[in-house]
Amino acid sequence: RFFHSLCRDCLQLDLVLDPCFACHDPPGNAPKLGPDLNKITKTMKPEDWVNSVLYPSKQIDKEYAQVNVQTDDGSIITGIRISEDEKGIVLRNVAQPNPITIPDETIEDVVESDISVMPEGLVRSLKNRQEFDDLIKYLLSLQD
Repeated sequence: RFFHSLCRDCLQLDLVLDPCFACHDPPGNAPKLGPDLNKITKTMKPEDWVNSVLYPSKQIDKEYAQVNVQTDDGSIITGIRISEDEKGIVLRNVAQPNPITIPDETIEDVVESDISVMPEGLVRSLKNRQEFDDLIKYLLSLQD
């Protein structure tokens, strides 16, 4: 699925990318929890890609920023804002397959989180430096 001329072992690259596409290009109708990597329009330098992978909370795309919503019963609901109007806020959440609707009259406070949905340290799941290099080469190739 992700064959690319820069990878030295395309099957291995598929395995490296599988965790990425779980959020960036999930199967079926599952909601995206990160930008679609196949539709990258902004040109990023190699060091920007490295920083984005190593430190995902350093720069968060507003469309995928988490918000913490405190309700009148003291609950805090965290998710990515899908929509917001005078009726309330609709969030998508990693743990909930369906959108979460929070009525406006129950909302006490809404705070944007400075923590990315993408966990820091995700690269530790890679086996070696070559897999990291292949991942960065793949991301750079999306801009071509």
